[in-house]
Amino acid sequence: MSLETTCDWCQEKEEDICHALWFCPKVLKIWKLAGFDTHNFIYMPKAPDVLFYLWGKLPKEDLIQFIGLSWLIWQRRNNFIFKHQAQEIHSWVRWALAKLDDYFVECKDSRQDKAVTAKPKWGPPPFDCVMINTDASLIADKMGCGLSAVLRDSVGELIVNLKLSLFSIASIFWLRRL
Repeated sequence: MSLETTCDWCQEKEEDICHALWFCPKVLKIWKLAGFDTHNFIYMPKAPDVLFYLWGKLPKEDLIQFIGLSWLIWQRRNNFIFKHQAQEIHSWVRWALAKLDDYFVECKDSRQDKAVTAKPKWGPPPFDCVMINTDASLIADKMGCGLSAVLRDSVGELIVNLKLSLFSIASIFWLRRL
């Protein structure tokens, strides 16, 4: 079974991911209208080459905008191919940039609303008590496990640490009961 690989937009070149998102003459118009300069990476053969190049050249916000617009171009392409919906380029670019701006403002606002509090990694037990921390591990398809325990006093001083290898246990349910 052979598949048609000619670009549906330009009908000139074989379509690969770079052509569909960045190099098709129809897509280059979108990038130009959106204010992106594509001259420096237009001849790069692979998508990772393009992205790594831009990662080193663009500020973080512009790179995120580039990736977001690439995603919207992919959606536009799919609407054209599968739903036969052709959108006028100027109005589509205005819509796409507004959509990305709205999304990024919402993401930024939601991050600022959340107070960041660091959880303490270890808290001491009450006076005259000890803290026991345990862990266990299994290796898939192997008989055996490893167990460990650490005991600390209320000041955080190490009392004892233990490690144990058991070669006949391979059940997580049994380990949880230990």
